[in-house]
Amino acid sequence: LNINKNDRENVVIQLIKANPYITYDEVSTKLNISVATTRRIFSILKKKGILVGYRKNKHDKWELKD
Repeated sequence: LNINKNDRENVVIQLIKANPYITYDEVSTKLNISVATTRRIFSILKKKGILVGYRKNKHDKWELKD
């Protein structure tokens, strides 16, 4: 997937909707971006109050806020 910077957040949101347990590695592979960039996108979404992450059964689970 070749996605411009502005659409990455929306694509990440769609990936999380499809799989709340998605990992940074999986997102970075699907978007063809580095894990560091993926973490940055997740951080931005958290700061905006769109995304909340927590640990469940040794796995990260992501939850989107309305």
